[in-house]
Amino acid sequence: MKISVSQIVKSASLVAIGAIIGISLYYSTIIYNQHGAIVAKGVSSNGLKSIRVGMAPNEIIDLIGPPLCIKYSNSKMTENVIFSAGNGRDTHNNESEMWIYARPSKMSFGGIEINLFVKDGRLSSAYVENYDLGIYKCDSEECPSIWKETEFYTIDSIKETAFHSF
Repeated sequence: MKISVSQIVKSASLVAIGAIIGISLYYSTIIYNQHGAIVAKGVSSNGLKSIRVGMAPNEIIDLIGPPLCIKYSNSKMTENVIFSAGNGRDTHNNESEMWIYARPSKMSFGGIEINLFVKDGRLSSAYVENYDLGIYKCDSEECPSIWKETEFYTIDSIKETAFHSF
């Protein structure tokens, strides 16, 4: 059986195309899983380092912007929250809120999570996790407490490449 040059070229082309597609999928999966987070636009490592327990909502928003959404203690979620001075919800009725500033995308298997907890209209604690491992906290005992500095400071670079809230 004789193999022609055109058959060799066709076979080599198919192998090359398959390799290019495979490599592209591999690297896009790595990039997506690393940066597969939805992050609020105002978040920065410096802003997070500046927050303190007891801050009012408008002080938090001045430092790191509005959250992606707020989850109330009654499990009701509000998406695309729009804040301006004085229009925050009154939480002086012992209702607690979780302000979500970053969360893994629905297609990701983990990633950056930034959650602030507000009770009675004041910040009670804040946590940053990466794949469920704590890298930062701010609570009544310590603030800020950065356990993994390298990962904490990548928040700024992840924010630049992540899917943002609009």
